[in-house]
Order: sequence, then structure tokens, then C-alpha cells
Amino acid sequence: MVDKCCFCEKKYERESQNGEFVYKFNCPCCGQYSITREIIDDKIFDNTCLSANYKNPHYLSSNDRNIFSGVLQRRKDKQNGQTLICQEYNNTLPDYKQYTLENIKEEVERINNMTVMDKINEFIKYIAQNSQCLDYTVEYSYSEFSKFYCKEEREIRAILKHLEENKIITYTKEPEEPEQPRVVLTVSGWNKYEELRQINEKSKKVFVAMWFDSTMNNTYKAIQEACKECGFEADRVDKTEHNEKICDKIISKIKESRFIIADFTGQRGGVYYEAGFAQGLGLDVIWTCRSRKSDTDNLHFDTRQYNHVLWKNEEDLKIQLIDRIKATIK
Repeated sequence: MVDKCCFCEKKYERESQNGEFVYKFNCPCCGQYSITREIIDDKIFDNTCLSANYKNPHYLSSNDRNIFSGVLQRRKDKQNGQTLICQEYNNTLPDYKQYTLENIKEEVERINNMTVMDKINEFIKYIAQNSQCLDYTVEYSYSEFSKFYCKEEREIRAILKHLEENKIITYTKEPEEPEQPRVVLTVSGWNKYEELRQINEKSKKVFVAMWFDSTMNNTYKAIQEACKECGFEADRVDKTEHNEKICDKIISKIKESRFIIADFTGQRGGVYYEAGFAQGLGLDVIWTCRSRKSDTDNLHFDTRQYNHVLWKNEEDLKIQLIDRIKATIK
């Protein structure tokens, strides 16, 4: 059966359908992902059947879907496992990286807030991280522009032109494949990549992603004390006065930090988002969670692979965190 990807809209052969609960897609561009039936029924991908007087609050515009396609493409490239698009997190499917509609909108907003230089730097990092050695050729397609957080194909073409003019890259196109440039990072390009990696090395700031709840105040205090003991200053957005949108402030704070501490007690979706964003910038993430079974059993599949600091109480967290910071942050 020929079908169309819900995000990039490329055609492909649908492989299977998992009962009535989950629809499975295997897009050549976005990779494998699944969508729950309730998402499909909510018509977030199709506004044509709705009354002209009704605006679906969950509807994802074509631009939003295209942007999120880039997120899926990145996951496919990193072979990060199965992805599920769902209304809310489902504990019966722990092996999936799950994106709720709220998560998708957060990702879209984050990418919309990226500057031109953010996108250029992301492209440089992508080429470097996919190069096995100096003078290594990395191939990609112009049609995958959303992978580099671009909204249109001409944007990625402009980035290539800029980088070539500044001798950061060289690229060639074969006559039989003109839409698939072959990119090589120059020595100047590798120097730029090393500069990007070192941007935060002198920072003493630590961004803390955690549950904003009064029961977690002593937990945050323990994190602050552990960071201070190691010569760093912990901060979280709800403890900072600001007039910006909280999402903009979070992005700014993470970019200023040497590393982040992500505590998953309470299983807040924002913590997963902030930890993932920091990883995308190449920052170290220290993963923590209260050792209570109801918290550890619900850790998402794609974060379980990391060595979490599992703490019993605030003093235990402080002691373990000091050891982890000293061992991992050079």
C-alpha cells in the first residue's frame, strides 16, 4: 500500500499496522516511527475535514510538521531506536522514545528560535561528527534541509555557499546526482568545530532541569551545594527573574552552561526536552533520579542507557553528585 509520511510527506510503501492502537510508518527520509490511533483520529495532520468555524488546537501546520521531520531524521541518523507519537506518555510502551503533542510543539518552538549562526554551527558539527577522518566526504541531499533546522531548501543551499566562501568546507556535485552534494570539512573547518566544542569550557554555570514542585526544594538545595563544592553555580529558570518567554530563557541558560544536571523525579516532559537540547549542543548531562520504584520504573527507554545517580535522600544526592561532577566534568 502506497502511503504518505505524516511529516515530510514523501511517499513510501507502508509496511504494517499494529492492531488498532498503533500505526507504523517507515519513511525513507524520517525513518521508522509509530503514531497512536487517537492522534490520527484527532486530525492533527489534516484540517480539511473540520468545520470552517472550528480551529483544532492540536493541528500541526505544514511548517511545524516539516520542522519536526528534521528531529526524526536526526534520530534515524543516530539509530536511536523506535519513536512513538502519542497523546500522553504510555508506560506500557517503555521501549519507544515518546513524543506527545506538547513535546512536538516544544521542539518546533526551540527550532524556530534558532538564529542563522545556530544553524550554520549545527551544520558544521553534523559534518564533523559524521567524518571518520580528515578529508572525509559526507554525502547528503538538499531535500533533507529540515535535518539542519532549515525551513526551505534554499536556506541550506545558502549555508553551503557561506561555508564554502569562508573556506570552512569544500563540496562537489556529481552530474548524475546534482541534488546530493559531497561535503568535506577543511582544516579551518575542523578548527571551527573545535572552537564550538570549547565555547562552554570556561563557564562556571550549571543549568538544572527538574520538577518545579515545592516538595523538590530541598533536592534543588542539595544540587546547589554539590555544585558549589565543585566550583560551579547551579541555576534553574523558575529561580531567575526574567521577562522573556520561559522557553527562550531556558534555551539561553542552557547555552551559557558548562553542563546540565537533569533530575527525572516526577517524570516531567520538560526535563527530557531540556536534557535532549543540551546533548544536541554537545554539553555534558548528569542524569539523576530518586531511587523510588515509581520513578525509576518510568524512566524513558532512550535515557535508561545512561548511568543515573539514583538517590535515596538529599544528603545521599549531594554526596553522589559531588563524586559524579568531579569524575566526569574535566
